[in-house]
Amino acid sequence: RVAVLDFNNTTKDPAMEWLGPAVAETVTTKLNAVRSLQLVERMQLYKVLDEQKFNLSDLVDPSHAIKVGKLLGAEQVVLGSFTSFGGTVRFTARFVDSTTGAILSTSQANGILDPKNPNGLWAAFDQLAQATLDSLNTRVAIVQGMPQPLPVEPGKRIEPTPDEKTRLAKAPTSSLEAQEAYGRGLVAYRKHQWPEGAKEFERATALDPDYAKAWRWLAVALSNLGRWPESVAAAERAYNIYARLGDEAGQAVVVGNLGVVLEAQGRYAEAFAYYDRTLKIAEKLNNEPLQATTFNAMGVVRQRQGRSADALSYHARSLALAEKVNDAPGQAAALNNIGSIHRKSGRYGEALSSFE
Repeated sequence: RVAVLDFNNTTKDPAMEWLGPAVAETVTTKLNAVRSLQLVERMQLYKVLDEQKFNLSDLVDPSHAIKVGKLLGAEQVVLGSFTSFGGTVRFTARFVDSTTGAILSTSQANGILDPKNPNGLWAAFDQLAQATLDSLNTRVAIVQGMPQPLPVEPGKRIEPTPDEKTRLAKAPTSSLEAQEAYGRGLVAYRKHQWPEGAKEFERATALDPDYAKAWRWLAVALSNLGRWPESVAAAERAYNIYARLGDEAGQAVVVGNLGVVLEAQGRYAEAFAYYDRTLKIAEKLNNEPLQATTFNAMGVVRQRQGRSADALSYHARSLALAEKVNDAPGQAAALNNIGSIHRKSGRYGEALSSFE
């Protein structure tokens, strides 16, 4: 399980701020092609940063990055920075083992910011994705009391299949301007600036109508603005693109987003059906973190329907999986929901135990 953090803008040029989340999200999307990996979703990452009151600049400190990684249940954290000058950009990435704090490796990649030649930037993203895979084929051993990176045994290495290699090499979008608008949308979302985020995501989808990620994030921004029908339409557009591409992980996330939109409108039966679809895909992909999140969402719907026994069952399953994958936020959410159900039922001792 890997968390790719937004890259820090060391040039401090506000016009380049979009590149930090754009590179992180693109590398995450590429690595999602490898089915043996589980990538932390950007939405979950931003939620943890909000709860910890961390700014992205705080994550330059590996100790903070490791803390966030552990809260996300990530075994490895990718943190980096970039410097832009004269139409070129240099990315520097560090790959950190969350358990020991050891830096497994570092990597640099150079890109070109040229709207007429977006491959000049995409090539740098490909290098960073490959460097991440290389770092995952490194383990940490304690040698004379000190952590030391060592190569993983050949039989245990992560080796992408030919199909996965093709997906790894896929460009994030057909347009550099669309990528920039998408990055600006993520910056606005991170700051809870929903109208600005929606505007940028809309621009990205106008520049590239097949940009699934932009459609998906547009749906989220519109949902936060209470623009439900538009949000559903954007999510369905994203789903259809993912389905055409055969991207089951993308489909699962979008179906879950549709459940959230319907739940917010009080359409609980429909929301539950969408969560059930998400769960089936997550089980097929053996994505236990997503299963844990989905079980919790299903439990919340059952709570709102007044079906406490069913809700407790779903939250218990969520808790068990969250504990298995060391997902601290997931454990906290499940325990809080279990405690709330017990408190409402007058079982105060059990409620207190869960809240503690």
